[in-house]
Amino acid sequence: MEWSRLSGDSIRLMLEKDEIAELGLSSAYKGKIYRSEIERLLEMNFHESGFLISGCRALVQIFPKKTGGIEILITKLDEEDSGMFSESYFFAEDGETSAVRHKLYFIFEEADALINGCLRIKPVESNLFYAKSGEFVVSIPAHKCPSEIKDILCEYAYETDDEEIEDELVFVTKNVIAKIQQSFKKRN
Repeated sequence: MEWSRLSGDSIRLMLEKDEIAELGLSSAYKGKIYRSEIERLLEMNFHESGFLISGCRALVQIFPKKTGGIEILITKLDEEDSGMFSESYFFAEDGETSAVRHKLYFIFEEADALINGCLRIKPVESNLFYAKSGEFVVSIPAHKCPSEIKDILCEYAYETDDEEIEDELVFVTKNVIAKIQQSFKKRN
C-alpha cells in the first residue's frame, strides 16, 4: 500500500489488486467500503502518516484503476466545510460508506481558450483529457472548484457534470492548470 499526504486534512491511499484481496476489501471493487475498513487502513499507516479520521466527518472517494487496484482519497471535514458539499458527500461516523465521484467537466473547443482560462485562475487539482471530436476537457473535483473558478472557466468553455463523458476521452495529464501556468511563467 502506498500513501501520500496531500494536506493536513487529506491523504491518498493506493492499493494494488493483490493488496485489496489480502485486506479483505473486495466490496471496494463495487464502490463500497465501510468506515471501519478505512479506519483500519489508516491505523496501519498511522506511525508514518499521522493521519486518522476517528471522531470526525470524512469525505471518502474511491477511484478504480485499470490494473484492478484502487485509489482512495480521504479528506477530514470540519463544520465549516459542511456547506461546501451536497449531503451525498458525507459519510456517517459508523456504518457503511459509499464512494462518490463527483467532478465538473469544462469542455474547451480551442487550445487558446483552454490556456486563457487556466491562466486566469488559481491552480486546483485537475486532469486534462482530449476528446475524439477535437475538444479539450478539464475535470476538477466539485469540492475543489469554487464558484469563482467555475465562473471564469465558463467564459471559455461549457460545463457538464456528466461523469460518463470520461469514458469517451483520452487522458493527457494531471494538474493541467498548474502545468499551463508554469509553462507560461517560464516564457516570461
